[in-house]
Amino acid sequence: MDTDLFSADLNNFLQKALGGQLAEPHSQLTEEVLKRIARNAGLSEEDWENLCEKLKRHLAKGRNFLKFENYTDAVADLEQAAAIAPYRSDVLTDCGKAHLGRWRETGSRSSRDRAEELFRKSLEIDPGSADSAEQLSELRKPRKSLSMFRKRALIAASVVALAGVSAWAKLSGERDGGGGAALIAKEAPLELLTRPEDALQLYESYDIFRKNAPIEFSNSLEMEFVEVQLFKGADREGALSFSVYETRIKDYRAFVNETKRDAGDAASLPEWWAAPEHRYSENHPVTFVSWHDARAFCDWLTEKEQRAGLIGPNDRYRLPTDHEWSCAIGIGQMENPEITPKFKHNNLRGVYPWGTDWPPPTVLGNYRGPETKVPNAAPVQPDAFTRAAPVGSFPLTHWGMSDLGGNVWEWCEDQWDVNMNDEKTVRGGCFETQNGNHILSAGRRWIMSREKNGNVGFRCVLERGEP
Repeated sequence: MDTDLFSADLNNFLQKALGGQLAEPHSQLTEEVLKRIARNAGLSEEDWENLCEKLKRHLAKGRNFLKFENYTDAVADLEQAAAIAPYRSDVLTDCGKAHLGRWRETGSRSSRDRAEELFRKSLEIDPGSADSAEQLSELRKPRKSLSMFRKRALIAASVVALAGVSAWAKLSGERDGGGGAALIAKEAPLELLTRPEDALQLYESYDIFRKNAPIEFSNSLEMEFVEVQLFKGADREGALSFSVYETRIKDYRAFVNETKRDAGDAASLPEWWAAPEHRYSENHPVTFVSWHDARAFCDWLTEKEQRAGLIGPNDRYRLPTDHEWSCAIGIGQMENPEITPKFKHNNLRGVYPWGTDWPPPTVLGNYRGPETKVPNAAPVQPDAFTRAAPVGSFPLTHWGMSDLGGNVWEWCEDQWDVNMNDEKTVRGGCFETQNGNHILSAGRRWIMSREKNGNVGFRCVLERGEP
């Protein structure tokens, strides 16, 4: 919920409005009655109008997302609407539908529980709500719908599995005269951890917040890399080398100087990623780079260091995948790598880059806090930066890496969803992030691949190939 909504007057209004609605569950509070309750609770005329506008905006966006089965974004907006209007049965029901859809898409137990809670609250407010009663009964049915990506993945896996079974059965039949037993291919479901306390155990088990992780490799640009464990469910699936820092201006400058790649559209300012008005140093993260720019940097660095014999002929620099990035921030065992980023966005509630506390107890990342003096700033401790900070300026680390939470968004390799062609995923929030949903470790956004923004950069990984 927007941080500026938390006030004694607002809480007083919500309690009185909800109490009035529960006292007469068969009638709906009129706008005039609500306005009078707000005035008696201490809300000014302007505050009341702002509250109504916020409700209208979140409700319209959330219902639109719900219409197109974008359940994750629907949940984000409809939860805001439900927090503003917990006395409205229709709002609670729609929010419950969004959680129900997300549960059926992803199997998120927290969404299933939240849906049930919302439908029950809706029925308390309006016992005659057939819609809420019907939705509540839906929760008792087994989960059967899957995202399109998941369906395609299962179909592909089934085809491969059945082909293997067929070949095995044929060989067996040749050996035993055709008496091979019939086999049924089944896919074992991934076992995923889902509770915030599970995240804390993972952080402790793997010492994810370590400060002095051994540097595995330092390249020709003095970019340092550390090892990050990769997971598929509870199983470890190898490791990958991540850059300790977001790619710096000085790293990217070497690329531009050597390749003469166009770094911007303004002839008078070809290096707009190092615009002087930002007062950025060579150790600030490079921004105003598209997804294509970031990949071109990785390709250039791969070729440069292969020629120099610094990495093997099958090693390569690249952008991390969305799931690899989740492993880096410590939630890889809590997300299904087979689901696209769209359906994992904000799917783990209450898990932040630093743990489960909200707001954070101290300055742990570069977000839009009170130091910016802007409305709706995040309720974090003020820091020394109103824009991007030099890499490594904050104490929080993951596997020895800095700035996975805040500073600049980081490009990932993945597209946002299987049905979207040019929308790429970014992770980690930035110095302009004030929405708690984007500060969550599972927070994501999509950006068109050719966009260049002052709050988006990237981090490289080094993938070791077979020697």
